[in-house]
Amino acid sequence: MPNVTDEPRPQIARALPLVFEVIDQNTYQGQELAPTFSLQPSAAQELMDELWRCGLRPTAGHGSAGAIAATERHLEDMRALVFKTPAPKRTA
Repeated sequence: MPNVTDEPRPQIARALPLVFEVIDQNTYQGQELAPTFSLQPSAAQELMDELWRCGLRPTAGHGSAGAIAATERHLEDMRALVFKTPAPKRTA
């Protein structure tokens, strides 16, 4: 039955659970394996945006979060030099 506007309906897709299998390294040695899945950049961006909206964030120390943390540490060090105060003590 056609829809009311007779315009094509957008497709809806869903992901199915991934199944991992252990492979014999000797069998595939030197061979390129196909990726588990791939996304177009626009779809990957949409996925990342949705994950962010759901509250998932990158682990600290990676990507832009790590760059911001490094910048903050650098600024603390610069303040210590300029204002002649002890540099903050950090743990590894």
